[in-house]
Amino acid sequence: MARDRVKKHNSQFLYYFIQLFGIKSLSIQKLTLLLLFFPSFLSIGLIAGIWIYSETVIVHQKIRELEEKTIRVQKEKLKDEVYRVLSYLDYMKTYPLDDSLKNIQEHVLDYLKDIRFGNEGYIFINDYEGNALLFDGQKVIANKNIKNLTDPSGLKIFEKELELASIDDGGYFQYLFERISDTIPQPKMSYVKGFDDWGWIVGTGDYLDDIENEVNALEKSLREQLFARLLIILLVFLVVLLIIVLLSNKVAKAIQGQFNKFVSSLKIDSDTAKDHDPLEDMFIEDLKFIGYDMRKADELAKQFGDIIEQSKNEIYIFGVDDLIFIHANRGALKNCGYSMKQLSRMTPFDLMPEISREKFNSIVKPLKEKSKEQISFETINLRKNKSLYPAEIYLSRSVFYGQEVYVAFIYDISLRKRSERELIYARDKAKESDRLKSAFLANMSHEIRTPMNGILGFANLLKEKGIENKVHNEYVDIIERSGMRMLDTINSLMDISKIEAGQMDVYITDVDIESVMTELYEFFSLEAEKKGLTLIKNYKNYGKKILIQTDREKLYSILANLIKNAIKFTAEGSINFGFIINSPDDLKLNYSKEKSKDVKTAELVFYVKDTGIGIPEKRLNLIFERFMQIENKDKGVYEGTGLGLAISKAFVEMLGGNIWLNSEEGSGSAFYFSLPHIEAPALKVNDSDDMTITLQSGTQKKLKILIAEDNEIHAKLLSIITKDLSREIVHAKNGIEAIDLCKENPDFDLLLLDIKLPEKNGYEVAKQIRLFNKNIIIIAQTAFALVGDRDKAIEAGCNDYISKPVNKEELLAMINELTGLI
Repeated sequence: MARDRVKKHNSQFLYYFIQLFGIKSLSIQKLTLLLLFFPSFLSIGLIAGIWIYSETVIVHQKIRELEEKTIRVQKEKLKDEVYRVLSYLDYMKTYPLDDSLKNIQEHVLDYLKDIRFGNEGYIFINDYEGNALLFDGQKVIANKNIKNLTDPSGLKIFEKELELASIDDGGYFQYLFERISDTIPQPKMSYVKGFDDWGWIVGTGDYLDDIENEVNALEKSLREQLFARLLIILLVFLVVLLIIVLLSNKVAKAIQGQFNKFVSSLKIDSDTAKDHDPLEDMFIEDLKFIGYDMRKADELAKQFGDIIEQSKNEIYIFGVDDLIFIHANRGALKNCGYSMKQLSRMTPFDLMPEISREKFNSIVKPLKEKSKEQISFETINLRKNKSLYPAEIYLSRSVFYGQEVYVAFIYDISLRKRSERELIYARDKAKESDRLKSAFLANMSHEIRTPMNGILGFANLLKEKGIENKVHNEYVDIIERSGMRMLDTINSLMDISKIEAGQMDVYITDVDIESVMTELYEFFSLEAEKKGLTLIKNYKNYGKKILIQTDREKLYSILANLIKNAIKFTAEGSINFGFIINSPDDLKLNYSKEKSKDVKTAELVFYVKDTGIGIPEKRLNLIFERFMQIENKDKGVYEGTGLGLAISKAFVEMLGGNIWLNSEEGSGSAFYFSLPHIEAPALKVNDSDDMTITLQSGTQKKLKILIAEDNEIHAKLLSIITKDLSREIVHAKNGIEAIDLCKENPDFDLLLLDIKLPEKNGYEVAKQIRLFNKNIIIIAQTAFALVGDRDKAIEAGCNDYISKPVNKEELLAMINELTGLI
């Protein structure tokens, strides 16, 4: 009863409250309309504002990207033009040498002056001395030097070009320069690169206002697109607003009717109000939760859609039947380069040139048969700009707005493919390196063990009693040849090791070329004669000594390697070697078959030609690689490390030259190399150069000799060689002992000084001895035999230098010459 009274009082209170405040007279329909309309209006307005702002930001970002891209593309165009010219120059420099280089260059300039591209694009060329060859798109006839050419801002244009030309990849720079069609300087951007073979600076440029006009045109197009989008957004906003007004009005009318009934029921039943039905309360609560879940689901769907749109991976939706694209996310549009409007008239076959319709039907068969929910495959995709990229595609079937569709997720796998290629390349290089290393070690074992076998084997045979004199001399000759072969192997290994370590120095001196040629001829003529070959020394008599500044030992080594190879690989016929001064008036040699080199002016061109086995065409590009001889399975009969040509190539390049060859299998080979013709002053001729020095031990003064050598065998050898010259021979086993003996015996006439001594090395010993004895003759000798050792020995105070193994005749001649000063 008490509960009923409470309900009755509550109903009466609510009724009187409504009557008191006149709620009935305040149009509930209008109030509801306002409550529904304004939140909706604000929400839609906020969404539209955010949409407009995001579109504006995107457009401004695209404009910035366009500016950067346009500059970048323009730079690439300039670089491409220059590289196209450089490719043409590389091609032209392979013209036969019987045509004048100057004529070839004139032909090149005549061709390049007519090249035009873009608005006012042209090629300009200057040499490294600042002489303009092509200027303002015209070939320069009269001398025109631009060393002091400066733009209005004070930039020295040629100095900047020269700086960039010294860089391997060239470079860009900006400056003010007049157009061909105008006299007012305009900002210009140019790319230049050096062509060292001819000493040219090649460049081209474009005016920045042309680039700016292009950017402005693109910017205008983007702004027009933005304006069109804003109109669409405004129309959508108005339509949505109209729909909200209509729906709100309808809902407000319904609420007004229900409210009127509610007020009437309060008035009628205020005295007999009843409890609410619990089921009704539960129903209302369920409706609240349903509304909440629907709002939550709508928010999640929107967020998921945003994630898909913003994904950088490509996502395409296209119809199952016609295969025409229905939708593509931003990542897809950006990567393929097409707009959605263009894609709506295209199919996947326009983007996947490797996939035919038949192949596609075969690929999607599991999806049609529903045996798989998703399939994947790799192919090559084509962008709008015709560029290709490898892609991995995941394809599934779904429903989109009631239509059966395929959904394709596409991943650009360029980086992965490149990594795979790099791994494969690294693996192959490692295998090749391991194979060459194994082959090299096997070859070195053969090259060392073979002569060692000859030395030790025939040395043992010499111990036998009753050997005839002729046989004895034959054994000694074999031991000597084996020793020389081992020495050649060791020298080659030392040279290639120093080259690899970057420690091979160049010693430039004044060199008489003809004396080098004569020395080589005398050295190899006997070896050629033994094989029945004719060795020909062939060069023009220029009427004077040919003196140049270069490294004599390296020049001798290059020619010796080439002549030695020619003799080795020639069974019959001749070897012809010589040189020519390459100048416009003197090109007598026939280089018409040359494919890889066009020598410069002011060069000496050396050559070694043979009538030997020749080189297969497939090996021509590998012949200068290290250890390549060991790769030829068919010529195991030839000795050697396979390092000679690699060393020769390295030496030629150190001396500023180039090396190349012309060969045909079975028809012989011709090796050429060029060196800069840097003239040296006339050499002083020593009157004793042509004298034959003979020892007259009976009348010559006997010498007191100190041999500083820690190796007992070599010390004994030196004692035997010099015994006929000496009155007394003393031995020192280390550097300190040698110095002390010289202090105690100031009457020593000759010191044979090993460089690699214990305690103190030979250089230090020579320096200290010279502090108290200026008269003793010091001859340094070492097993190092490296370029520059003689200079180090002379600088330390030695009179001369000889390398191990010591040649008896050479050492005796040196002693005879030097002790004549006593």
